[in-house]
Amino acid sequence: MSIVVIGLLWVLNLGISIFNAVVIGKGWVEAKHAGGWPRFMAWMVAIMAASGFTWCISIPLGVAAHLMSWLDARHLQLFFETSYIVIVPFVLFSGAAITIQSWARAYRGSLADKGVATYNTFAQAYNTYQAVEGFGAAFGDVFDSISSALTDDDDSGGGAALLLITILGLLGTGQTAALGSIALVLGGIVSLGSNVSTLRQTESAIGDAEALRSQLISRIDLRVVADAPMKLV
Repeated sequence: MSIVVIGLLWVLNLGISIFNAVVIGKGWVEAKHAGGWPRFMAWMVAIMAASGFTWCISIPLGVAAHLMSWLDARHLQLFFETSYIVIVPFVLFSGAAITIQSWARAYRGSLADKGVATYNTFAQAYNTYQAVEGFGAAFGDVFDSISSALTDDDDSGGGAALLLITILGLLGTGQTAALGSIALVLGGIVSLGSNVSTLRQTESAIGDAEALRSQLISRIDLRVVADAPMKLV
């Protein structure tokens, strides 16, 4: 996927997320008092907006971490894969509810309502197809990376352990814990990649120091002392 396409998708998702956030913000109090289906749909729109913002934040965050050498190419891929597997279940579940709601409104609604229902149907079908195609591979790649990091004797184990804990949902339940878990998952990836990168840089620096030490030692003209001086008593 080209940078231009990714940029256009980023702008589109950001715009949709802002729109969803504004709409649900205006009707949140009314939906809370109404309860039932309106309350449920309010949460679905809020989850969709939060998922969109999380995706939009993860793109520049990962790129910035890569440019600052916190993540190499491999761990940048792992970062994006983890972002995907964390976000996509929320997108699919909330998207299905929003699509059904848009169908109901389009049945007796205006042409604009039918257009919204058509777009939601396309988006839901596309997201579902992409999840079927890529979710298993992305999850397997992340799981294998965590397993290998936990078994290796290096500093990346802490980040991998944090990532594993958050994925398993051991930090509690509720909306605050869910958002915190998402942040810690992404933070665990950054920590994992940063520790591995730091370890590699340290090993490289040690190698350079050893080479310099050997070079300096080779320049010393050592002489054999025939008669060592006597020590003073």
